[in-house]
Amino acid sequence: MEDKKRAGNFYQKHVQGQHDPNKAKNHKAPFQDAEYKPVKPAGADSGARAAGKFEGQKKAVTRQELSYTETGRDNRGKEGSSLFMVTGKKDDGKFQAHHLDGPVQRSDRGTYLSPTHGELESASSETVPFDSVSQEDSQDT
Repeated sequence: MEDKKRAGNFYQKHVQGQHDPNKAKNHKAPFQDAEYKPVKPAGADSGARAAGKFEGQKKAVTRQELSYTETGRDNRGKEGSSLFMVTGKKDDGKFQAHHLDGPVQRSDRGTYLSPTHGELESASSETVPFDSVSQEDSQDT
């Protein structure tokens, strides 16, 4: 699956909330309005980045908490606010989200705690906006 299709699927599922009704978990939030910070495993060298599943993908955390609604089967209708970790690619100064890793918590030490990826920390002070190309590609999926 190419990057634009991954980005379109992300937008359709997690911004628009359109997905298979039997999907167990899904968070819908205004990811298109967020800024993203690259992360690395806690204690890793300064040039390290938390990698995604596919070539060139990196993990990032939303700079601010996002209000969300769960639209999946298990907790449909539950609302809250959280930081989120996403996997994708930075392209032309914007972040193209491909996969939602899920909510993360900020620790007292300033690191991010993920139930699936452990402890991570900011990899740089840089933040990048959402890549709006994802919105256009959601129409084709």
